Amino acid sequence: MVIRDAMKNIRLLGRMSLYLLRISLRYPVNFVADFIELSFWILVFYFPVILFLPQQAMEGSASPVLYTLWGFFIFMLISDTIWSIAGGLRYDQMTGILEQNFLAPINEFIYPLARLFRIFIRDIPILIAFPIIFWAITGFFLIKNLALAMYILAVSLMGFIGFGYLYAGLVLTMKRSAMSANVIQFLIMIFSAVFYPFKALPEPMLTISKLLPFSYYIDLFRTTIIGTQPELITEPMNILGITLSPFIAELILIHIFTAIFLAIGAITYEKMLIKAKREGTLHTY
Repeated sequence: MVIRDAMKNIRLLGRMSLYLLRISLRYPVNFVADFIELSFWILVFYFPVILFLPQQAMEGSASPVLYTLWGFFIFMLISDTIWSIAGGLRYDQMTGILEQNFLAPINEFIYPLARLFRIFIRDIPILIAFPIIFWAITGFFLIKNLALAMYILAVSLMGFIGFGYLYAGLVLTMKRSAMSANVIQFLIMIFSAVFYPFKALPEPMLTISKLLPFSYYIDLFRTTIIGTQPELITEPMNILGITLSPFIAELILIHIFTAIFLAIGAITYEKMLIKAKREGTLHTY
């Protein structure tokens, strides 16, 4: 019974994602605009790096420019998750169709997830082209430990989805998504060192970075795919007599963060959804 229900939900997720993808494919100009915008984003954050870093720092396999590449790569996934799950619900609420959609016999957790999968499917060409565009503009490109980096990325995505549900539950209550999403993105960009190494941050900012779960996702994925050591945990840790390397310590941390995000996100989303249904506010602007 459990397996049958799971397969049913997977098929439903696929159908809903395909439906939403077909709608977005009606506007191919959006894809062209995304590629152009992506190129400008690369330029905006690449030139400050090459202008203000010393030449010796730019040389070698671990050039800070590569931190910009892979930091922005994972930041795109964080941004897509925040906007598609919570922003999508808020858009349907503003247009007055959210309540009608939730009256349909569908899993209410799959509904926002389908929007995310639609975004991911649409972004696959962009994510593949992104390193190529970066290499064409900057001349820098490096991939190491690809299989392990993809595993870390998969665990990170699960954590982002959990945070997306947490944020979606809050959006259903506070009815604000655009401004708060921009604030969240700005904080992640600055304190999670998306476009530069963590070692470039002043000590007070680095302390704040170490308190943000997103920092560990970014640090571990980025240093794994570049082939360097983690920057947030730099010394071996001894826990219950077991010595953990910085890499293993951060790997355990992102699994813990992902489990917490998924649990709190699911609980918050469900409770806020029940509250909105009870108060009749699903359809209100």
